[in-house]
Amino acid sequence: MNRVALIGVTGYGAVHFDHLRRLAEAGRCDFAAAAVVNPDSPEAAAPLTWLRAHGAAVHGTAETLFAAEAGRLDLVCLPVGIAAHEPLVKAALAAGANVLVEKPAAGCTAAVDRMIAAERAAAPHRVFVGFQHVCAPEVATLRGILSSGALGAVRRVAVSGVWPRSDDYYARNGWAGRLAAPDGTPVRDSPANNAFAHHLNLALMFAAPSAPDGAADPVAARGALWRARPEIETFDTCMVRFDTAEGVPILLCLSHAAATAENPRIRVDCARGTVRWTHDGPWEAVQGVRGAQSYVVASGVARPPHAEMFHAVLAATESHAEFAEGAESVAPCSLALARHQVRAVEMLSESIPVSPLSRSAVRLPGGQWSVPGLSEAFAKAFEAGDLVLPEWS
Repeated sequence: MNRVALIGVTGYGAVHFDHLRRLAEAGRCDFAAAAVVNPDSPEAAAPLTWLRAHGAAVHGTAETLFAAEAGRLDLVCLPVGIAAHEPLVKAALAAGANVLVEKPAAGCTAAVDRMIAAERAAAPHRVFVGFQHVCAPEVATLRGILSSGALGAVRRVAVSGVWPRSDDYYARNGWAGRLAAPDGTPVRDSPANNAFAHHLNLALMFAAPSAPDGAADPVAARGALWRARPEIETFDTCMVRFDTAEGVPILLCLSHAAATAENPRIRVDCARGTVRWTHDGPWEAVQGVRGAQSYVVASGVARPPHAEMFHAVLAATESHAEFAEGAESVAPCSLALARHQVRAVEMLSESIPVSPLSRSAVRLPGGQWSVPGLSEAFAKAFEAGDLVLPEWS
């Protein structure tokens, strides 16, 4: 049975803790140790009680946990801030463990490449990235349909999503809305690199369903990045188009600056059909044109796939499969696959300046910023499948 350790039990660490607790109680893993850096936090009280009652070792830092458990762990889970990904992944590998690190893999491709090098040096130990939708059953089904050619060649992919985020979201840590953490480590926090990173990652996967490492290569970006919230460094709203090496353009319309949420949705236009997927909503693959000339190849409702990801990671670490570049590109998510999303975000900051919305955005009660007309602008671009930029300023 896998011996598992967790670094952090509060914030997003609480999600990891809940899944590991359930797996341990079901006899699926030995939840052996945790680093609890803020034991006096009210949020840490219940996890600490459970850990102590079940005989798990509790440490005050990741460093002391790795020192005490070196050579005795099968998996370390790292639901930590972006800036901590690289050093903690390397430390976990050095301690002889496989790793599940939160998404995105890092704030720059150079850091991802260093982690890939460390993973190779630590073979057969593996590093997986917490893009849970990679493990979703419907994603595997849709990628299989796309790669089979049943719908013809993929022509273009469009993504749209609106999740409002208020003052509390941007005040939760020292790097929210920033290009770098306080120590200078790149993080490039934005909708495309945090809340909607999953959907950008899926778009890249759908754009190249048969690619060796699982996703399309972004090669150029154009469009607009906007900042409705004046105190942040990066953007909270974007309408951009990526060109890819595979010749499949990807449209990305994302925002935290709105009063009403719209769950992310993805459309994949193919030569002989269409795939539509909605976060926690319906999905379908349709052959032909909607209406009398079409029929549904497959359909269903997408469910949160966190449990599938943890099961997939445990299965992968138990198999002790020989390390091979690209072998783990479907589920769970590999560093090689996750690198494409990091490169896309990096490309945005390199290619497109951020424009402040000093006139078009309004501040609502409760600390939420909103751009009137945003939903309509996104819908128009999404249905067109290409950039249709509004005149915001």
